[in-house]
Amino acid sequence: MATGLLLSVDAETDCIAGYAKLQLPEWKEDIGLELIVAVAPEARRRGFALEAAQKLIEIACGPLQQKQVVGRVAEDNNASLKLVSRLGMVKTDKRDDPFDGIQYIFVVSCRDFAC
Repeated sequence: MATGLLLSVDAETDCIAGYAKLQLPEWKEDIGLELIVAVAPEARRRGFALEAAQKLIEIACGPLQQKQVVGRVAEDNNASLKLVSRLGMVKTDKRDDPFDGIQYIFVVSCRDFAC
């Protein structure tokens, strides 16, 4: 179930560059909202993911009154590993997803989040 969705639009092309959403994780209960970010290949490395992720974490920590936000990153997704680091997220666990393989779990405390 998605609880928030943010579309990023490329001002140069007027096309959707990607999206970010908050959802209740299906893989673990009572952990907070999960942040999911996806950016089109042609729009990567231009700041869309960082800007969208920061905004949704602000919403989760503010109006939605969450204590933390979690994210999952595939062990070989270097761009996403860099993104969660820039967001101040900390690796807390590792899981083996039957469909997506090894994933690291990252968490950012709303108390500690500063964009």
